[in-house]
Amino acid sequence: MTFGVAWHWDGCRSQRFRRISETCCSTIVIPPMEWDFPVYSTHKIIGQRIRNFVANGNMLVLTGGILANEFINSYFFYNIELADGNYSPGPYRRLKDVPECLLGAPEVLPQKGISVTAVKKSSLPSGTEVLWGTPRSTPVFMIKFCEAQSPNEGMPPIKVLPRDCPAAEKDGRPCSCGYIMYIGYTFQEQYPTRWDAVRLFIFLCWARDGGGAAAPPESSNSSFLSITLFPRFSRAQIFESLLVLAVCRTLASTQTTAKPSERPQFFKNWRIKRVDC
Repeated sequence: MTFGVAWHWDGCRSQRFRRISETCCSTIVIPPMEWDFPVYSTHKIIGQRIRNFVANGNMLVLTGGILANEFINSYFFYNIELADGNYSPGPYRRLKDVPECLLGAPEVLPQKGISVTAVKKSSLPSGTEVLWGTPRSTPVFMIKFCEAQSPNEGMPPIKVLPRDCPAAEKDGRPCSCGYIMYIGYTFQEQYPTRWDAVRLFIFLCWARDGGGAAAPPESSNSSFLSITLFPRFSRAQIFESLLVLAVCRTLASTQTTAKPSERPQFFKNWRIKRVDC
């Protein structure tokens, strides 16, 4: 597994992005989009390249809220709706049938003021797996996105719903699929929370066996996964999440609350003053 610092959205024009959009198995993690929503023609080269990246057995992880949802709708042609009033009070419980590698993640995620943006379950497209949610809304889900060769010669690949892939294969146009992951949290807290543990588990889950549950069968033996971090998600934040996970598990097993004086020395070194388990 390789960690690296990536480019701004202009990097979608780069040869590096073109290269990884044509191969499996990479994961790109996008921090919350505040003032840098990418504006490209969704039907031209860059928009098609973003879709090709996902469909070629890769994963695109979007975090934040309204703009992340708008990005998914615009570039992947969905109509996912925000929760009524753009607010869902939670709490959000982990579903029982999540991928096995996520079973160690927190069972319940809280609403943090207005930092969590959930969407209506009823508006999710075919091929979506809800990971955490309430009966009506979810802030963490992943969409299986597939493409197949266009029946019109010389045209770019076209979007195919996962349920239609068997028919496309019978027609001689087999699907290629990847995943879009949505984590509707802004990550603006000054101290690590359960949401950071979720982010960590997602990193580790799809780093296992060259892509874990997200990678297509033909890539399951791959030993390389590139997790590309857009600026704002640093290595330090990832390791902080790992430390939080370790401490929360320890507290859960001992049923005790750590006092500041009992805080492990490595927490002092990482300047973590508070842990929300």
